[in-house]
Amino acid sequence: MALGETLTEAERAEVRDLIRQHLIENPEILAEAFEVLQARQQSAQAEARAEALSELAAAVAAVGG
Repeated sequence: MALGETLTEAERAEVRDLIRQHLIENPEILAEAFEVLQARQQSAQAEARAEALSELAAAVAAVGG
C-alpha cells in the first residue's frame, strides 16, 4: 500500500502545504530540479539523434551507398 493511500485527506493537505512552504522558502530546489530536467532532455535528444544517424547509415549501406 502506498503512503498516499494511508493518509487521510487532511493529512495529504498538510503534506502538500509543507512541501509548498518548503519550496517557497528554498526556491533553489526548483532551479536545481529544472537543471536536472534540462540535462535529461538534452541527453534524450542526443540519444535520439544518434539513433537516427545510425538508422540512416544502415539504410545508406543497405542500398550500397
